[in-house]
Amino acid sequence: ESLVVRNKQNSIEVAATTTRGGETACTACVSLQFNQRLLKVMKVSISKDYGRLPNALCPASIVDSRVSNLRHTIDELRLTGCNQERKVTTLTRRHDDNSRLMVLFQERDVPAIKRLALVHFRC
Repeated sequence: ESLVVRNKQNSIEVAATTTRGGETACTACVSLQFNQRLLKVMKVSISKDYGRLPNALCPASIVDSRVSNLRHTIDELRLTGCNQERKVTTLTRRHDDNSRLMVLFQERDVPAIKRLALVHFRC
């Protein structure tokens, strides 16, 4: 790579184009040294606070952890959905039993009322 051409009279420019070893930096080093996005990712990586950083920029252990958490959340939601479906089915059946019970009371069908009560209360 070619070295950066700089004005030695300008202290800011000299500081911006000097490596930590005190040498004149090449153009690639200067572009990397002052790449704000790269510096931001490096700071996050050093602090190990990956938060909302994309998976491509995180270590494999963090990606595995995120996938595991996602699978756990999906499993919890699936179980919650199954339980809610079961509750709806039970409530619907009870409503149907109550409707049948009202009809049987009107018809005064005692054996059918007993049978429905046994099934409904599972005695």
